[in-house]
Amino acid sequence: MSEIITIERMGYGAEAVGHLASGKTVFVEAGAPGDVASIDVVEEKPSFARARIGKIEQPGAARVAPKWAEPAALGAAPWQHLAYDAQLEAKRANVVAALSRTGGFGERADALVALLSSRDSLGWVGSEIVSCEQGYVHSETASSALRFVPVWRIETDAGTFYVNGITREVRQLAS
Repeated sequence: MSEIITIERMGYGAEAVGHLASGKTVFVEAGAPGDVASIDVVEEKPSFARARIGKIEQPGAARVAPKWAEPAALGAAPWQHLAYDAQLEAKRANVVAALSRTGGFGERADALVALLSSRDSLGWVGSEIVSCEQGYVHSETASSALRFVPVWRIETDAGTFYVNGITREVRQLAS
């Protein structure tokens, strides 16, 4: 069975994720987010399918030319066809999804990953999370309009941090 689909995102392994016309999830070898591809279904299960790309009709913005053809066929460097920034975003999204679903962190997962990712710029962010609460802070814009910004307030053994719910920017509160 052949079908044209748009690849939506990367999965947890080497495969990308899209949906067949029927709505069934399909895992596609060597796909990249944004690719429009003609795929050949090679395995069909009741709730999902697996496919290979027959032809890339239109490459997605995340796709780059792979550096090595042979290692990909052997299972090495399975994401080499993705731009580095796309690889980082896909990995971040996978960690957030795992923390959210499996770890039971729900909506807090994105804020926690942002906090842990900021340790290069902030330094030590702690070894224990004491609390993680959602709230709002007010800010004034250049036009003097007052607006409320959603934030996560994360208290660790090293201090208290705010994670902007829109931009994921992390800042430490003064002690």
